[in-house]
Amino acid sequence: MARSDTLPIFLSTYRLLVEIYKVTATFPREAKFSLGQDMKHDAMDLLRYIFKANHHTDKRTDLENFLGCFEMLQLQIRLARELNVLSVRRLAHLALMMDDISKQARAWKKYAFKKAVQLEQEALKNGQGGEES
Repeated sequence: MARSDTLPIFLSTYRLLVEIYKVTATFPREAKFSLGQDMKHDAMDLLRYIFKANHHTDKRTDLENFLGCFEMLQLQIRLARELNVLSVRRLAHLALMMDDISKQARAWKKYAFKKAVQLEQEALKNGQGGEES
């Protein structure tokens, strides 16, 4: 198991978190302490889910949680743009970062599900082999 802070998805998500903090600092007061706080919290949760997934043998639940939280952050960013508290330029920058993270997360999820199925099949095979002996 690699250290969480060396995983490419962790590094990309950390850069996104830093960018979210910079972006929300420019929000007007009302948005800063509502939508901005939610965005920062959800971005931090993304790092937590990566950390947890990296430390669990069965990563499926953590990666599902990551993707759910990720979608919520995408909606919040879209809302920020529609409320005119986020510029088109910053939206484009965040969108590029999030696209990269999304690709990494979906690839990791696909691998984790494949690995879990293999482990379950091996366990069944070993369990059946022991009963026949």
